[in-house]
Amino acid sequence: MTFLEKELYRMEDMKTPVVLSQHYGWDGFSFLWWTETERRAFYEVIKNYNILGIFHGHSHGVEKRIWNGIPIWVCGSPQKMGKPGDFLVARIKHNKHKVYHRQNHLWHQIPKNK
Repeated sequence: MTFLEKELYRMEDMKTPVVLSQHYGWDGFSFLWWTETERRAFYEVIKNYNILGIFHGHSHGVEKRIWNGIPIWVCGSPQKMGKPGDFLVARIKHNKHKVYHRQNHLWHQIPKNK
């Protein structure tokens, strides 16, 4: 948390778009690794910044949800059981972003309102 606070504080202004990436997120298993109090403290650190989204792994699935108005994506796993898996790609341009899901050799755009 200290590292995150320092890095965000170093930004020129709070309107700069920010994308966060971390291992544990908001899936059920991740709740074993950080508490609701820790998640609230995390939100207090980031809430005044222009967070475009938070990407996390761990569960090996692909999912999108909204947490306190912030889009959260579970990034998938490029390999599953020795076979090709899936992953996400984010395109960020001029404070706007689109997220694409690659699965079974096909691309799918993930809707913003999902």
